Amino acid sequence: IPDLKMPEIDKLEELRLSLGVSSLEHTFANFNRSAGTDTAYQAFYDFAVLQRPKPLLLCYGGVGSGKTHLLEAVSIELYKKGVFARVLRFFRILNLMKAGMKEDTLPTYDELLRALCESPILLLDDVGAGSSDSKWAYTIFEDIVVQRDAESLLTAITTNRDTQELPERVVSRFCDTSKAVLVLNEGADYRRGDLPRA
Repeated sequence: IPDLKMPEIDKLEELRLSLGVSSLEHTFANFNRSAGTDTAYQAFYDFAVLQRPKPLLLCYGGVGSGKTHLLEAVSIELYKKGVFARVLRFFRILNLMKAGMKEDTLPTYDELLRALCESPILLLDDVGAGSSDSKWAYTIFEDIVVQRDAESLLTAITTNRDTQELPERVVSRFCDTSKAVLVLNEGADYRRGDLPRA
């Protein structure tokens, strides 16, 4: 980080939080394109920079392989182009939706679901991680994808689950190559220290 005055640093942190990214350094330029990551990198890059990308992108692969970095790179790249798209962690969305089921809680469950289904761009990270790996969670996930597919809304999703573990109606939509990209990130786990961290 360059030598910035404190207010400027505060603005950078505010931007990081508003985009929902773990680091503003998680750009395409800073991604370590190790063995097995090229196809995933290209899919996310195309999604972010093409004027008319295929609206649906689902990237699956092992933990620590750089999927979140690439999703965050999409958010940062779009921001540079004047388009705001926040990265949402699926398990946090589920927690908000559970809270929204209670009386007098805002936003309500229905409001959250509608926002996820109708937002012009949705960047959804870590579907199937931890508590988001349940029948209820996958039902919500399926509802979101089916609605967004019907409206051809820009949607990029990451998961460490194999496609056989995801709802069949979801996977089917991402197999439609006329409007979707389904990509496996075969990169190794950067966190284990075998490779330089991306």
